[in-house]
Amino acid sequence: MSLTLKPLRPSAQWLGEPDLAFAGGVTDFDPKVGIPASGPWSLDQPNHPASVTAGFIGTAECIATARAWLARAAEGVDGDDEHHPFCGFQPNGPFNSQLRTNGPDAKITATEIHDLTAPGLKRLDGFNHLLVLVDDRLAQLASLDAPPTIVFITLPAEIIKRYRAVHQASKGVETVWDLRAGIKARAMQRGLRTQLLQPETIESDLEAHTSELDHPADLAWNLFTAIYFKAGGFPWAPVGIPEGTCHLGVTFYRPHGERSAMRTSVAQAFAENGDAFVLRGNPFEWEGKWPHIPASEAARLIADVIDRYTQAMKRPPRRIVVHKGLVAIFPGLEARFLGAGG
Repeated sequence: MSLTLKPLRPSAQWLGEPDLAFAGGVTDFDPKVGIPASGPWSLDQPNHPASVTAGFIGTAECIATARAWLARAAEGVDGDDEHHPFCGFQPNGPFNSQLRTNGPDAKITATEIHDLTAPGLKRLDGFNHLLVLVDDRLAQLASLDAPPTIVFITLPAEIIKRYRAVHQASKGVETVWDLRAGIKARAMQRGLRTQLLQPETIESDLEAHTSELDHPADLAWNLFTAIYFKAGGFPWAPVGIPEGTCHLGVTFYRPHGERSAMRTSVAQAFAENGDAFVLRGNPFEWEGKWPHIPASEAARLIADVIDRYTQAMKRPPRRIVVHKGLVAIFPGLEARFLGAGG
């Protein structure tokens, strides 16, 4: 008997950009409209950073260039017919915040840079030595009586090109060592927030779009909204998320040095006001095509998310939305949590 299949009738739906909330109850889907109109969402909140002190790590030349570029960009950057102008990062502007670029620095010497490019130096050895140098400077800044709010790390182009990503192959497994990730991990251990500044960024002309980078106004928007957020403020907040909702995303990675069957879960959770936090689970054995967290580990991960949400929001969540197949990732968990009315 032959089987006749009906033709597929695919359909598509355009989903517009969701609205974001800014200060004073103003909403818009574009931060480049909402912030100039009324200010960032946390403008009148206790976490609004009225002043941001910048610290610096890098060579003397790179630090001087970065200070000048940041100070100029903070004044505002013109746009054009296709790009919104950047409104500036000033006490009397929409951000109502000041970036103090005269903060402390911890320099990397020319000799230390030269050692990182010595002939015969293995790239992974140089990579690890560079992280030791940066960590030493992070420790210097963290030990100050008044550590900087954010540390800008700016290195020569030759160092970035050489050590941006270092590949290592061992027993048929390739590991990629990422410079940005390595610096971020050490900064977190020192209790510092960091921002890497690429040489092509701080050497770009803010008055004219003459480089291959994004438009100067877009560069400034992206950087200064990141600065505001890393300083503790919220540039915007989501609109329409029910109160008490915690959105949870789960992903997996293989810990370095572990056998190929091992995986660790990483959970990133967001509260309805946009506050976010990341939790790392314990390693587990991956069997089959898709990773499955053991029920006990899943229960611990969810319990940790509830605890962190409660700490941040001063109340437990009413609902947790998991952005992956709950049953596929957390076998047996639906009976333990969903069946309990969670």
